[in-house]
Amino acid sequence: MSASPLRIMTASLMMILAACIGTASAQDAAIPPANTGQGAEEPGKAAGEDAAKPVPPPPLRLDPGGSIEISCDTQAVLVATGAANATSGRIHLRLERTADPTHDGQWTPLDDGATHAASLAVMQAKACATGCPLMIGKNDDLQLWAPAAKSLDKLGADELLLLAVIKSATWQLKASTFRGQQIEALESGVCTRSSPAATPP
Repeated sequence: MSASPLRIMTASLMMILAACIGTASAQDAAIPPANTGQGAEEPGKAAGEDAAKPVPPPPLRLDPGGSIEISCDTQAVLVATGAANATSGRIHLRLERTADPTHDGQWTPLDDGATHAASLAVMQAKACATGCPLMIGKNDDLQLWAPAAKSLDKLGADELLLLAVIKSATWQLKASTFRGQQIEALESGVCTRSSPAATPP
């Protein structure tokens, strides 16, 4: 099945989003601990340290007909105001996927994050009060659009467009808001599940 114009447009905007926010850098290679001269480690110590490492969360998967509420701790900056206005805080979102395979779903901000003025929850609170488009992308990554999914060349000079991506594997959120064809705001952070479960038990 050939790619739809919307899917092609989404891929283009994803490239723009990555260029604006910057792709996540690779983790630095692990550096062996320096020799402290205190002798060899005690037996079992390395194994104990490995066991203490935090277990990564299961991938975020939103099945057809399912819904999930998430909390995201983010940092955001308004870059179109001349003087950068940065805020940070926690936002809450509801993600819903329809049972209809021809439509992906919608997302809704659950609070206005009043103290996090540069966040997508505040900037899209009114536009998405009854839901904005959610699409399932590559690797089951979630794409949040507002107020609708459209290409940059279709935007009016003062029209806003949000594209946010939540990586399924890491729950990392990155978002870019455009006004016309100019960057209005950037945001990034990490999300966690509030309720209910995103995957079946």
